[in-house]
Amino acid sequence: MKARFFLLLLCCMPFLTYSQSTITINNSATQYGVWYYPSPLDYMYQTGSASSSVIEVGRILSNDIKQGRGFLYFSVGSNTTVRDQLDNITGAKLVFDTGSSSGGSHSIQITKLSSMMHNTDAEIAWSNIGNSTVIATTQSLSANNSNKEVAIDKQNVINAYNSLQGLLFIGLVHSADENSNGIEIKNAKLVITYTASATNVPNAPTGSQLVGSPTHNSCSIKWIAPTTGPTPTGYRVYNGTTLLKNNITTTSTSITGLSAGTAYSLCVKAYNAGGESPCSTPAVSFTTPCNGAISFANQTVSTTQTIVQACDMNIQNVTVTHSATLKITCGGNITLNNITVVSGAKLILEAEGEVVTNGIDVQLGAEFEIK
Repeated sequence: MKARFFLLLLCCMPFLTYSQSTITINNSATQYGVWYYPSPLDYMYQTGSASSSVIEVGRILSNDIKQGRGFLYFSVGSNTTVRDQLDNITGAKLVFDTGSSSGGSHSIQITKLSSMMHNTDAEIAWSNIGNSTVIATTQSLSANNSNKEVAIDKQNVINAYNSLQGLLFIGLVHSADENSNGIEIKNAKLVITYTASATNVPNAPTGSQLVGSPTHNSCSIKWIAPTTGPTPTGYRVYNGTTLLKNNITTTSTSITGLSAGTAYSLCVKAYNAGGESPCSTPAVSFTTPCNGAISFANQTVSTTQTIVQACDMNIQNVTVTHSATLKITCGGNITLNNITVVSGAKLILEAEGEVVTNGIDVQLGAEFEIK
């Protein structure tokens, strides 16, 4: 009686992993808003701390003093993550809260200020806001909402980083009549999205192989460290997805605690703070030798179960019940002692060697098959 065994060799090819990440830059302005008279010759400032900055756009204050426009700036050039991921930026957005409203419906234009300026220079600020390119328009702003978002072209961020100041200036212009009621824009921040390859992960080890022959419960393997890419901190050995050994600092190791007569396919991965490499190549595949007969004893099998074993097996004091099927495939001999197969259950045996029965009770309606 023959049982066929198939060994699947898994080969892991190198690959790049990618992560979607964000950079958040808070509004840097300490003098962050512009009040103005109808006359272009007279300007006033609204000042406050960056953490509590509030700009109210579009509101009539009194005697034709209007508060229709304001600006924010973000220190893009001083952010090291922007510097490191500049080529990988995929988008940006202005995120802000709305505060109190003096009534009416509201929307604002988001504009990119085309010239360099200092936030303390109101006249230049006014000129830039009034003569800049509209890059987005919010719709239907209502009071006391959190995390309103307006998309901004990523090129604005890239250009700001490459500028002398490294600052991104954004103007806020009330898109309705400047005599309409106002709404507060506050807690503004710039959120930049980037997708970067995990280039800090080590490359995969190569040349993985057995050292000598495996025993029934152990093996020794070795491999070659990656010669390019980031330096590994250490290595891990897996059987499939199961971690067998961690924190290996050399390029060889011994694995203990293996099961006799069992097929293994080992993979070595290098790791560092950035993560793990792909699997080593080739996979280290082998079957541990037998160490006497394997025992399957004192069991009640109530659900379908399959056992594959390369070694001789002693099966004793086993009951197969509840319409379950127990299938055993063995590369050696099978010896049965005190086996019960109840009505509706099945026992199926496949053996390379002999099947010896020393007591088996197959009840009416049960099935017992030797292949």
